[in-house]
Amino acid sequence: MAVLKVGPTETYHTIAAAMAAAIGGDTISLDAGYSNESALVDKQSITVTGTSSSLNIVLTLGAGIGALTLLGTAPIFVHDNSGTNTITGNANDRLFVNYSTATATVTGTVNGTSIEVSKADAVK
Repeated sequence: MAVLKVGPTETYHTIAAAMAAAIGGDTISLDAGYSNESALVDKQSITVTGTSSSLNIVLTLGAGIGALTLLGTAPIFVHDNSGTNTITGNANDRLFVNYSTATATVTGTVNGTSIEVSKADAVK
C-alpha cells in the first residue's frame, strides 16, 4: 500500500491525479494547506489524510465504492453514492456527509454515541 502525496511540490498536484494512480488500500496524503478540490473516489478502501489547514475538499464516492477512511484533521466533505458503504471519519469529528442520496438508514458513531439517520431525517 502506497502513500501518494498531493501538493504543489509533490508528485501529484491534485487529489484526482493521485486517485488515478492509486490502487485499493493506498493512502492519499494532502500537504498542509492543500485546498479547494472536488474529486471522485473511484478506488475501493482508499484513505485520505490531511491537516486542518486543508480546506474545501469535497470527495464523491463513485459507483460501487463501499469504503473510505479519513484520517488527520482536514474538514472533508463526502458525497455518498447510492450503495451500501462505510465511511470512517477522521480526528475531531471533521467528517461531513451529504445524505441526500442515501437509500436507507445511515448508522455511525459520533463522539462515542451511536446514531441512526434516515433519509427523511437527513433532508429536514
